Amino acid sequence: NVKQKEIISSTINPDSFLVGPGDIFMVDIVTSNLVNQFELIISVTGELIIPMVGKINISGSTLSNAIDLIEESFKKQYSDAQLSIMLKDAGTYNLYVKNPYGLNDEYKVNSLMRISDLFQLVIANIKKNKYNVSNISNRNIKISNDSNVEYYDLAMFYANGDYSNNPYINRGDRIEFNLINKSIEIWGGVAKGGKYELLLNDSVDDIIKLAGGLLESAYKDSLIITRSINNKRKHIFIDTMIQDDFDLYNNDIINIKDKNRNLFKQVAFISGEVVYPGFYNIDNSITSINQLIDLAGGFTKEANQNLVMIENQPNHEFDVTNIVNKPPEYITESDISFVDVGIDYHLNNKSIVNKNEFPNYKLMNGDKISVLPKINFIDIVGAVNRPGKYPYNEDFTVSDYIKLAGGKKRNSLRNTYVIEQGSIVKKIVKTNESLNGGDVIFIPYDLEINRWTRFKDWMTVSGQVAAFIVLIQNIIGGN
Repeated sequence: NVKQKEIISSTINPDSFLVGPGDIFMVDIVTSNLVNQFELIISVTGELIIPMVGKINISGSTLSNAIDLIEESFKKQYSDAQLSIMLKDAGTYNLYVKNPYGLNDEYKVNSLMRISDLFQLVIANIKKNKYNVSNISNRNIKISNDSNVEYYDLAMFYANGDYSNNPYINRGDRIEFNLINKSIEIWGGVAKGGKYELLLNDSVDDIIKLAGGLLESAYKDSLIITRSINNKRKHIFIDTMIQDDFDLYNNDIINIKDKNRNLFKQVAFISGEVVYPGFYNIDNSITSINQLIDLAGGFTKEANQNLVMIENQPNHEFDVTNIVNKPPEYITESDISFVDVGIDYHLNNKSIVNKNEFPNYKLMNGDKISVLPKINFIDIVGAVNRPGKYPYNEDFTVSDYIKLAGGKKRNSLRNTYVIEQGSIVKKIVKTNESLNGGDVIFIPYDLEINRWTRFKDWMTVSGQVAAFIVLIQNIIGGN
């Protein structure tokens, strides 16, 4: 009975396949006085014992050379022999594999397995050890042996089925998987829009192939590259006739016009403590904060994962240049009111979003998200006896920190305020509430609060609109 031992995708190359211990050969021999069939297995010492002939050492030989050696050995004993020699089965051996997380290990493989089979084993091992597998490159797989070093692109194999990028594993191979270094996005008139690894010398056409090719509805005459230059988005229009000569950069976004879709997806910007800060395409009112953080490679080890600061795209700009430059005697109440409205508008465009809101907070085009670093202290300012910075303790409440600061002064107000890390807005809190590292506790003095004091408090905390301070100081000086 003939049983298929292995299901393989295509024939092996006998000139590159290296034989070794455990490999099994099937030999049919016909002579003038002998008809027989043998199964011959290579021993752990690399030797093949041939009945009525003897033993030969073929370990490390290519398959084609091994067959020649077997045939020569038989013909020394049976000069008229007609031989049929084939590899029946491949033996299992241990292959050393290196990965970027240091989980370097040996895997049981055979030479009928391809790189894609090994990749799945490595990914499963990394997942088991609870490491992030999304950063593992499948486009830059290094295979070295005693004769050469080659790099293989599994993503391109998955895209076009070219087995030259998915070779069989061989004895003596040393295989190394690396992290993704650069990436690029492609959207619009392609089959599988998304984020892909970018390799050196990749062309626009290569990225289109990775994305499954152009749709029938795609405009094929030109495309647009969106690139971040000094934190500003620039759109570069490219003629498809010269697109292969266009150099692609890390974090570029390829936009291909589609008759059935909008030209650009919506975009949000994420900065701070994420692995890959930058611009990312989003779906308006659909993409969540969690999804954007995942697109950016997740949090860094230094990130405060409990909150983010979001600045929404303003619909208006409040230009106070003309007011600031006015002589104090010409500044009117209307000017002061305009500045007041501008401050409130600026404040309302920024907000702190806590971790429990991440899945449900839907982003809009132009949103800017800042992931703040961990800060291991609490700052307490205002009407306390010992203002300053105190070590953060997640079990401490507002009241505990006030006690550490020597308690409130006699001329303090009853209300207690907290300015959350990254925020510029103070809010009233209860003294039994908990805090996050980097929060500021503000105890106000019992003083008359006028408009100037409100501005000054806010601007002292934020430090972001010095022009307003100059303006108000001019007003005060002129009264």
